[in-house]
Amino acid sequence: MHITPLDAIAEGDLVCLRSRCGMRHVGDGLGMPATNKRLEITSMSIVRVANGKIAAGWQNWDMLGLMQRINAGPMAATYLAAVG
Repeated sequence: MHITPLDAIAEGDLVCLRSRCGMRHVGDGLGMPATNKRLEITSMSIVRVANGKIAAGWQNWDMLGLMQRINAGPMAATYLAAVG
């Protein structure tokens, strides 16, 4: 996986990062066999920093977009507009 930071916002002890993640689907998982497809999705992460270290973190990945790309099914027009 290769993660590219797109935006970062910090306030107090919290940092929010919007990123793009590129990967190749090489392993069986999520009920699907490997396709060897090159995939790209977006994600949001929030971390809490304490004493210069990450103390807690939360992530949200575009799993619907990932599943649609793996299955090569049609994507909704609103999704295409959001990532285009």
